[in-house]
Amino acid sequence: MSSKELDDLAKMMQELGITREDVMKAAGSPAALERLLNPIDARVARRRSSKPSSTISDMAQELEQAKARFDAERNMPPSPFVAKPREWLLMAMQAEREEVLEREKGPHMNMKRTIIGTEAHSSTTPLEQLERVSLRQMHTRKTHKDVYGDVCLLELYNYPGTIGASSEVVEALFPVGSILVIREPTLKSAAHGGDPILRVDSPSNVIWLEPDDEKLAGVKWRTGGHVPNSPGLPSTEEGWKKQGNGHYQKGRHIPAAVSYSRGLKRFPTSSVLRLNRAMAYLQLQYFGAALWDCETAMENTELPESLKPKALYRAAQALYGMGRWDEAERRFAEMAAEYPAEAPGCQSWIQKSRDRMGEAMEGRYDWVAAYRASQSEGCKMDLAEFTGPVKVVSLPSRGGGRGIVATDDIRFGELLMVSKAFVSCSMDDSANPEMYTVINLITNIMDNGYCAVTATKVAERIAGDPKAADAVDQLYAGPSNKLPPPEYDTAPSEKVNVARLLHFEKDLDIGRGDQVRRTL
Repeated sequence: MSSKELDDLAKMMQELGITREDVMKAAGSPAALERLLNPIDARVARRRSSKPSSTISDMAQELEQAKARFDAERNMPPSPFVAKPREWLLMAMQAEREEVLEREKGPHMNMKRTIIGTEAHSSTTPLEQLERVSLRQMHTRKTHKDVYGDVCLLELYNYPGTIGASSEVVEALFPVGSILVIREPTLKSAAHGGDPILRVDSPSNVIWLEPDDEKLAGVKWRTGGHVPNSPGLPSTEEGWKKQGNGHYQKGRHIPAAVSYSRGLKRFPTSSVLRLNRAMAYLQLQYFGAALWDCETAMENTELPESLKPKALYRAAQALYGMGRWDEAERRFAEMAAEYPAEAPGCQSWIQKSRDRMGEAMEGRYDWVAAYRASQSEGCKMDLAEFTGPVKVVSLPSRGGGRGIVATDDIRFGELLMVSKAFVSCSMDDSANPEMYTVINLITNIMDNGYCAVTATKVAERIAGDPKAADAVDQLYAGPSNKLPPPEYDTAPSEKVNVARLLHFEKDLDIGRGDQVRRTL
């Protein structure tokens, strides 16, 4: 849809009193969707004084055609991949890129729609146990579990850092010349027909390799040792710092952390790169990873005096973010005593640490202040979690499963718990607002708005806090999945070495995670 069509659609919906919720309720049935929005065609036609727009009719017809195509393909055998000329695909992608860049120059609302017709696949096989497969050896409608220079379109879903990402951010995440290994790739037909695509639903299926990785021994590229138009890699510690700082200053915190990590692989004793990565991790709320970097830097006997206050201050911030407020208060107090110039800033953190401890230990909250803060744009509530006289236990006497029971008599009006969301996402989180729609033709369910990108936010959190995966794995995911343990027991956030961001230690089962969300 063009920008003009989107503007017309929004305006017509407002005039007709049709809400987005009305659209989503009807979207489960393409025919109902068409009946609901048919008046828009006539309105748009009158405004344009031309033939009626078929946008809504086309949308309903497109869904019906996609469903029919996927239903038919389930009964078809795999077919060999037919390679298209590399130059043709590059020209098509460049034209699409230029169109996106032109659209991003002015105010706009991106609409992103995904139609799912095949089951999401999350590989559980280690890379070392898999064999290399080329596109020419692959078949559509098949997940490959077993170098000719062929090319095809790759679609990555649920990947950290991509929500609301501009073209500039995407190109920073995936610079030209990047080498990715896809575990057990699925070659599938596009929902709209046309050339097949490689679809990857789980980000843990993606393995990043450096050009000198031993896994690439014997691999020869058609483009030679250097991909045309790809950025050269820095060769010095200062070069990696400069690249990372460039990303950080533009708010691209994941690419910044990746740059610092790649630099640390080559210069492992660099305290500058390590502390800069800690700052990027703090911005990403990877507090355990930030603490690891800060304390590792402070253990360096050759740490320059000028970097010590940065290490101490960022370590204290990491402890605060992890909910270890007593330790954070102590660190900030040490900082204020050793570096008097930093004392005013430390005092505010000391007070916040005490406030959080009061909330966590006694359930003592300033609800008026919290409400006022919640009304501000882009608010992220800074409150501690609290658990009163309740706990989660197994309930075999009630047919199994788990439930919340009281551990003491509950007084009238007593606060039982304050719990934060595992992840959250809203339009305020990105500089480029987007409208998301995911249409699952297998389950006949449509997700819209930021609910459609929950899996991406979960993957984003686990990327920098691997232990957080336990909190998801121990949740009930419906009768088709293995039952969770009788006790819900997740360890508190801890210090963790995230040496290679976007290299997942644990396989992410995107399909199971989606079922968890639907059973809550």
